Amino acid sequence: MSRPPIVEVSVTGTDGERVAIGLMTAHQALSLPEHVPFEASHPDHEPGATDVLLDRGTLQAHVDGSPSNS
Repeated sequence: MSRPPIVEVSVTGTDGERVAIGLMTAHQALSLPEHVPFEASHPDHEPGATDVLLDRGTLQAHVDGSPSNS
């Protein structure tokens, strides 16, 4: 059994800076309220240590296409 992908989720603060709000599974990130725009670290990279960021739609597409969801 494989572990669910962990991502670092961040939002953009009022000053335009990215603010990390925490580590969670990709599914938890996607369950955040729709009105909260966020970026998540790419699930295939180390959370918090990558500059590869995905928006909600791209993360959803990645999760939907993941072999563990087939």
